[in-house]
Amino acid sequence: MKKFGLLTIALSSIFTTQAFSYGGGLSYTEALFWYGDSNHSGYLDIDEASSIFNLGDEKVFAKYDKNDDGAITTFEFNDYINRRSRTE
Repeated sequence: MKKFGLLTIALSSIFTTQAFSYGGGLSYTEALFWYGDSNHSGYLDIDEASSIFNLGDEKVFAKYDKNDDGAITTFEFNDYINRRSRTE
């Protein structure tokens, strides 16, 4: 009977841990984007971008602002994170 109780406790802790490990959190890239988006507009302007690596540099910002609207969207930001060099 004692072994059954220990087994039950062990199994319930495993399943509880797994239940809390799925979803609900942001990826590193998403968290970095939302950290930079200080006014919660859904995009980064050049001032906000300056808080993320070297994205605030005018040349780097222009390179990843694909449509030249003065804003980095989440898609453009993902591109920046995936393609940037160490100097960017």
